[in-house]
Amino acid sequence: MQIVELVGKSYKIDADEFLLDSNQWDADFAEEMARRNGMAEGLSASHWRVLNCIRDYFSKEGTCPTAFDICKACGLSLAQLANLFPMDNKRSAYKIAGIPYFSQYPAYVKCTGRKNPIQERVYRIDIEGFLVDPDEWDCDYVIFRMRDMNIPEASDLHFDVIQFLRKQYYAAGRIPTVEQICAANEIDTEDFGALFPGDFYRAAIKVAGLRPAAPGVGN
Repeated sequence: MQIVELVGKSYKIDADEFLLDSNQWDADFAEEMARRNGMAEGLSASHWRVLNCIRDYFSKEGTCPTAFDICKACGLSLAQLANLFPMDNKRSAYKIAGIPYFSQYPAYVKCTGRKNPIQERVYRIDIEGFLVDPDEWDCDYVIFRMRDMNIPEASDLHFDVIQFLRKQYYAAGRIPTVEQICAANEIDTEDFGALFPGDFYRAAIKVAGLRPAAPGVGN
């Protein structure tokens, strides 16, 4: 967590400048964040229509609308949305609207880990980047680990796989196999690979806060 001074006011933000508490949001925050995100001319009526749409949706649903939801509600095309918010249009719109980072992921609410406000934390990891103690795992670890892996969105299915891994690990003392994960989540290995690109099994284990070298792995 860090505190930034904007237009004579203090706001609590994370390392990526997302507002930690959406209730702190106001027009001054929005205008300044717009400038910081390459919008030197400030916010137009079209910008404000998008921002109000995002905040209205967030207040009702507790999560962010998709780009398609925004476009439908505001009568925009995806190209027009990108033109309004040129720097990573959806993320910058969320940031300017004062929505906390984790709320971009609807499936976050399914996570059974601790959900403290996002702040600077220290996680103990081994040389390969696996969490040393699975009890240190939490929802924010999932989000930031997936971002490091260039996985753009934590979907419900991502969290289903992650929660299955953790539940089986704590119940049986071992990490389930690829076949067990696929069977339990009604997916095939191709689907699994699409969820966690690259070495998908190890990637899923890493995001779940477990370690391949733990006793019983592979049994």
